[in-house]
Amino acid sequence: MDTLLQDIRFGVRQLWRSPAFTIATIATLALGIGANTALFTLGNAILTKPLAGVLQSDRLVWVTAAHRSGQPATMSYPDFEDYRAGLNHLVDLAAVSAGGQFALSSGGDPERVRGEIVSGNYFSILRTPFALGRGFIPAEDSVGKPRPVVVLSYDLWQRRYNGDSAIVGKSVILNGQPLTVVGVTSRGFNGADIELPRHVWLPMALHDIARPDFAGTMSRRGTWWIMPIGRLRPGVNRDQIEPAARTIATRLAEADSARVAARSVGRVALSAQHEGITARVWSAKSGLPPGSQPQVTPLTILSGVVTGLILLIACANVSNLLLARAVSRRREIAVRLSLGAGRLRLVRQLLTESVLLAGAAGAIGLLVAFWSTDWLLSSGVLPLMLDIKPDGTVITFALAAAALAAILFGLVPALESTRVDIARAVKDAQGRDPRRARLQNTFVVTQISLSLALLTTAGLFLRSMYKARAVDIGFEASSQVLALSFDLGLQRYSDDRANAFIASLDQRARGMPGVEHVSFTDVAPLGNRYIAGGIIVEGQRDTSGGAERQAQDMIVGQSSVRPQYFQVLGMKLVRGRDFTTRDDRTGPSVIIISDRTARDLWPNQDPLGKRVSLQGESGPYLTVVGVVSDVMLGGPTESNRAIVYVPQLQYPGTKALTMLVRTSGEPGPLAVGLRREIQAMDPNLPLWDMRTLEEHKQLKLADRMNGAMILGAFGGLALLLASIGVYGVMAFSVIQRTKEIGIRIALGARRHDVISLFVGRGMRVTLIGITIGVALSLGVSRLLQGLLFGLSPTDAGTFMGVAALLTVVALLACWIPARRAARVDPMQALRYE
Repeated sequence: MDTLLQDIRFGVRQLWRSPAFTIATIATLALGIGANTALFTLGNAILTKPLAGVLQSDRLVWVTAAHRSGQPATMSYPDFEDYRAGLNHLVDLAAVSAGGQFALSSGGDPERVRGEIVSGNYFSILRTPFALGRGFIPAEDSVGKPRPVVVLSYDLWQRRYNGDSAIVGKSVILNGQPLTVVGVTSRGFNGADIELPRHVWLPMALHDIARPDFAGTMSRRGTWWIMPIGRLRPGVNRDQIEPAARTIATRLAEADSARVAARSVGRVALSAQHEGITARVWSAKSGLPPGSQPQVTPLTILSGVVTGLILLIACANVSNLLLARAVSRRREIAVRLSLGAGRLRLVRQLLTESVLLAGAAGAIGLLVAFWSTDWLLSSGVLPLMLDIKPDGTVITFALAAAALAAILFGLVPALESTRVDIARAVKDAQGRDPRRARLQNTFVVTQISLSLALLTTAGLFLRSMYKARAVDIGFEASSQVLALSFDLGLQRYSDDRANAFIASLDQRARGMPGVEHVSFTDVAPLGNRYIAGGIIVEGQRDTSGGAERQAQDMIVGQSSVRPQYFQVLGMKLVRGRDFTTRDDRTGPSVIIISDRTARDLWPNQDPLGKRVSLQGESGPYLTVVGVVSDVMLGGPTESNRAIVYVPQLQYPGTKALTMLVRTSGEPGPLAVGLRREIQAMDPNLPLWDMRTLEEHKQLKLADRMNGAMILGAFGGLALLLASIGVYGVMAFSVIQRTKEIGIRIALGARRHDVISLFVGRGMRVTLIGITIGVALSLGVSRLLQGLLFGLSPTDAGTFMGVAALLTVVALLACWIPARRAARVDPMQALRYE
């Protein structure tokens, strides 16, 4: 112990005497350790920490329908009841609505809140403690006998109701209906999903009241909207449930086929709702919904590789610094060896210094990790509801990373530093050691190759984002087009009242200064909503198999729009006409289709005048009166789907709408005026997503752009570390060879010869590193398959550009020390030691 304390005291003194070296080393390592600890902190919060406000979350499972590809799908409420009755390995199974939005108009300004409609056993399955009150009881979940009750989240209770301790028993107005608060969840509780915040929970019995536009869906098997969650019985694991779930899925498919066969013998295979559907069981421990879980593995691997490369680069850089520092300590080490100190003793002393450096870097890296993860969550870059408070697991990881770093960067320099020729070292402390030079070059090659792999990954993401931003989406995502959304159905508007409201709002908006065009749609451009359904062409039938069957049966995107919709978005009318105010319920049924729809349904034909149905063979049939250009309503990263447009005036039941206004100037003042007009018309109607289409496009790409920028920052850090490494090796090489340089210049060597000598040596090392780095990048880039848009993971332009950038930076890092070497005064160099 006395020897260890002596080593620590001596190490601290040595590091204190070299503040520049100590600060540079700790800062370099802290970045590498901090990046890895930040990733581990997020992974630990998602994968190992229990869900907030949920007891024994490791026993929870999602039970979902699934396509044969494994992609999860929702299910109908009758299907849920079949699964609940048939899965005996579960304590119970609860139904959860697949997302829900509600209008909250009490306790402040109208606000749209997120929530879930759940079966009455939901909170008991999650074993949720409550800050106030309770969850639902069976009587409140009796379908057909609804009780108007609601559970609030802790955050909503604090933010909107000021933590009123008497809130239980009071009423809140949700979707225009008074609901009695029966409970407030515990702090941090967000259900079993950490992706989006939840504010309210309603019992399943209130479904038709809470979502009147979807009334009656609880009894229909053809409407899929339930995501069940269950709790495993003691001693049962997830793998034991999946076979039973698949058996139920098979039985449902057979029953569905039989039902369809009874209606239309010839369309069993094509029309069965459950055709191609099986079942999957997913762990709910992480809080990630089943749809997100398949994406976690490649992203986790990629993140781990990136941060691991950063740590390796940092270690290689510090190893080079230690080797260079050892040059100035050669005489000290030689003297200690000559006085009888053992080599093992000196290695231990040098490793003690490395451990001190790594320990300080680990402590700072831990702070960096907590700050960075907190910023990622609070800024919305990583929109997850996570508990990232430090715990023993994270601290242990940071200490382990520091210890590993100490070994990685400290062992080789320690062994090499104590392998000296005592007589030569005492005589010439600054002499050049070829073996040490080879080691330094090896570390530089390692840095350059790893940096190139990181830069290539970042470059691929950045180029992918550039391509996404430059894609022609078919309409003008302009700063002069203002979009705002609202849902009159949440306020329980009747069809006539909704039409009157929209007509009045349309008239008021057109009278505002600077307004050129106004329209409404149920599918917001660059939004997350997508409506699709089948389309059938009139008269195209065959009688194969002895049964009458539809020959043309394809799925298309569907959108209901009002007049001037295409003018607002700047879409091109290819042929035919636009919708007008005469296309209402009194006029003939009409439809406008996209160019792709026309090509798919009537190749080499004129679609105008053709008739199609969106509701099956029995009609009604709609006449095609126009063809418009293809668009990607979901944004540049989504496929260019076939789309049809129907006149909203003929389908007045649509109440979840986005209003689009094209202006001739700055839309800011218009946004204020529109909000004022709508509040005057209905002060309880919440508005959301009031932004220009240009802002919507930026938000649509924000997640990918944030990821690309983070990778770009890591790539820039790697480039900086690699350039410092090359510069450091060349600078110390100049110091070691000062006497040699002086002799060369004294004997007539020209300055550019000296520059060429050092630049040539540095570039040879650089080119070796780039060659290895390209091979490594090809392997790493395969992890990006499916994460890039419009770009191959082996894109030659990116590889060549990154290699060229790294070459230029390395050339500059070599040239600066070489230029200094060429200015050496021969007389001073000959006296240099």
